[in-house]
Amino acid sequence: MKYRYQANTKIQNIESDLKTLRRIVQRQEPLTTYIEVLNQAEGRLEDLKGLISIEPVTSNEVAD
Repeated sequence: MKYRYQANTKIQNIESDLKTLRRIVQRQEPLTTYIEVLNQAEGRLEDLKGLISIEPVTSNEVAD
């Protein structure tokens, strides 16, 4: 995978966002804070999908 490092970084960032969302809920922080982090996580997920989509398909994979 050509962009493995970038993909792993995005995955770690999304995991961090999920932990942050859990903390926000536990502390009953404002909904706006939750929505900001959620939007950030969604953006990172879209970036990750973009990285995956530009990867060449190998002979062992089935293209969508």
